[in-house]
Amino acid sequence: TLQSKLCGIWGTKPETTKLMLSRVDDWTSDHKEDCYVDIRAYGKPERTRDFVLDGMAKVQQAFAEHDLAANVRLETYEGERYFHVPPKNS
Repeated sequence: TLQSKLCGIWGTKPETTKLMLSRVDDWTSDHKEDCYVDIRAYGKPERTRDFVLDGMAKVQQAFAEHDLAANVRLETYEGERYFHVPPKNS
């Protein structure tokens, strides 16, 4: 699956790697794109600029393998500034 491919690229687990696909058919005329990929990643020391840019190219290729031209953006964050409230288990 596309999600498992993304987990392999970033070395993450499916529980922390969420894929929400939005088609951008009429959103932009600047780029020839099918989808916009917005990645938020924890800013670890090993995630250097070169590592991140290489990973982004691999993400773009993974989408291309599904016949999707992806415009990829990645933003890192600090752990203390990340907040998440998952649904409670019932």
